[in-house]
This record gives sequence, structure tokens and C-alpha cells, in this order.
Amino acid sequence: MSDNIPKLKDYMVSEKVGFLLEDPLDTLPGYYRPWQDIAKNIGSFIEARTVVEKVDGMPYLREFDSNWSEDEVTKRKERCLAYVFLTFIGSAYIWQQGGSDKTSKERVMPIPEQLAVPWHTISKDLGFKPVPCMASVALNNYQVVKEKDKPISIENLEVICTVPCARWFFLVTIQVEVDAVSGIQAILRGKRAVLDGDDDKLKEAIHGITDSIVKIKKTSQKMSKGLTGDEFYNKVRPFLAGYGPGTNIPKGIVFKGVSETPLEAIGGSAAQSSTIQCFDAALGITHNEKPQAYLDKVREYMPPEHRNFIKALWKEPSIRDYVKRSENEELKQRYKNAVETLLDFRKLHYGLVRSYILKPAGIISRSGAEVTASPSVGEAKEEEGTGGQRIVGKGNFLEDIEGTTEAAMNDV
Repeated sequence: MSDNIPKLKDYMVSEKVGFLLEDPLDTLPGYYRPWQDIAKNIGSFIEARTVVEKVDGMPYLREFDSNWSEDEVTKRKERCLAYVFLTFIGSAYIWQQGGSDKTSKERVMPIPEQLAVPWHTISKDLGFKPVPCMASVALNNYQVVKEKDKPISIENLEVICTVPCARWFFLVTIQVEVDAVSGIQAILRGKRAVLDGDDDKLKEAIHGITDSIVKIKKTSQKMSKGLTGDEFYNKVRPFLAGYGPGTNIPKGIVFKGVSETPLEAIGGSAAQSSTIQCFDAALGITHNEKPQAYLDKVREYMPPEHRNFIKALWKEPSIRDYVKRSENEELKQRYKNAVETLLDFRKLHYGLVRSYILKPAGIISRSGAEVTASPSVGEAKEEEGTGGQRIVGKGNFLEDIEGTTEAAMNDV
């Protein structure tokens, strides 16, 4: 068996912060000050309903692609921060009315050239999409602001950009990525143990995966400490929405100066996190055709290096295949515990979806019972997540992946 164990540095995965950008910047060179000034105050402009006015008055930085630092590492960090700034500005511009403007359903929405050209160009150059996603709200949108010599935690993190009511949501999301670091490292140790035929080291590695998922679950349970369902649904979720069919802008967005053909993009989704897909790959959990097609689709919204890392983890050596062939019952139990822990997390996540989307939408009652129809029929599909996946009704996306995860636990 060849040594296909990926090296983190080859996929821009940090040993310190995992899929987060290590030591991100929070300011850009002076030339880009107009973007920075709007983005860092975007929450205030949203509340004052002056985003459109600010963007209309924003100068067109025509030399935006030639004023970066010469050092390649710094240049990439600058472009990542510019992507964060422009995505917050762009999404706020699109959704200033909270997605409730009925006229947006009847026309293609244009984005002015001074925003559209740099946003689209920088997104494309980085391999991202010009829409809110993990890369813009979490991976490149944080600073360690105090006690920098201590482990990263919500207590010493701060976001660079935010929108009303979203700060805690973003911080929890960032912390989840930090919690995943030990699990990512354990995955690679597990693959090495499989190559070496070392059951004891494999048991330790699988325990490391389990422990990481437990930390992710505990962090996710903190969401309610700083965010209510109504706040998320009414103020945060519109910002995360995409554009195109199934959204409140079904005819798409025209990026002036780029193309007159309307573009489409799905909105931000937890499925865009590389973390959980890495655990699926490590544990060999395969999903049914339709959910897997969606998971494959959202990889397009991950940094290219990270989606390639997931592909690399699916290659041999396989932890699951090794465990299935093994007669070591303790090893099998360790594997089952890991998958069960992932299943528990998925159930928790579905509970969060119910609390933060389905209940505020009126799709399920406050007691948890499903009602016959959404009150927003004719609007964007509230029975779908911001990423476009169906999240209500029998056999929905979340229930489906719970089922295949449980099946993987039982079949070893």
C-alpha cells in the first residue's frame, strides 16, 4: 500500500488553527481604505439603512490588483482580508432590506462596477465564490485579541467584520474550527497507524477524533448563550443567503463590469465547513446519492486547497476498511464510539436548525410539532437551508445523513 497520507502544509491546513487562516490580517494597505472603512462599520450602516448610499459613493479602485504587498504570504493574507471586506459589503448591499423587497423577485439585481469587479475578481483568484461562506465569515474573519500565548478560545477571539446580531454566531463557528485541529491531526495519525498495522496507535488516534468531535459539540451548544432563534432568522440568515433560484433574488445578480449574464450562488451553510466532511472521509462514512451530491456541490465554496484535502483523505489507507477487517473488538468499539459521537453532533446540529430556522419560520411550532405549511409561501423557500438543502419533512437532508452515519456505526 503506497503512502498516501497527506501533509497539512500541502493543503494550507495549519497545525495550529486547522482550516482557519493562521495569523490573519485585520487591516489592508492604505490604498484599500475605502473598502475597509465601509466593511468594518457595515453593521451600523445596515441598521441605518445607508449601505446602498455608501456603496454608490465608494470609489472604483481600478488599480486594486497591483497595490498588494510584494511578499507572497502577506499578499495572500491581504487578498483574503479584501475578500472578507468585499463580501460583507456586497451581501449587505444585496440584502439591505432583509430580502423582503418584492421587486427583487421580478428583476435581475445589478451590483455596481466599483464593488462588482474587485469582489468577483478577488473571489475567483482565491478560488472562492462572491457570496457569504465559511471563508468570509469565519476562516479569514478573526483576530486573537488578548492572551495570545494561551490556547485560542471564544474568550480571546474577536471577529473583524460582523452584521447585527451575528458576532456570537461567527465566534462559535470560528471556535468549532479551532476545536477540529486535534481531530485533523488524529486523522493523519490514524492513517499512519493503518499503514503500520499498529492497533494500539490506531485506537489512540480514533480516540483523538472522538475527543475533537466532543469539543465541537460542546462549543456548538454555546450558541444559545449569545443568539436567539428570532435574531438569527430575522437578522443573520438574510445576510447569509445566496442568489438565484430558490432565493429572494431568483433571477440572479449581474456583476457590472464583469458580465451581463446573471450569476447564481448558494448561501452560507454549515455543510461548507471542511471539518465535518473530513471526519466523514476519515471514518469512511458514505451518504446516499442526493445528500452526497449536495455535499460535493458545497465543496466548491471551500478554499480549493481544503476541498483537495478532503479528497486526499478519502484515498487509501482507509481506517474504516482496516477496522472492518480487524478481529480486535476494542478497536471496533473505539471506531463505533467515534461514529456515534459524530451522529450525536449531527443530531445536535439538526436541533439547532429547528431552533434557529424552522421554529422562527413557523414551519414547526414552538413545542416542536410540524405545521402544515410555512407562513412564507411564495417567498424564498424556508423549508430549505441558506445553502439550498431541504431541511424539513420526512427524509430531508439532515435526517438522511443522520441515517447513513448511524448505518456506518452499525456495520463494522
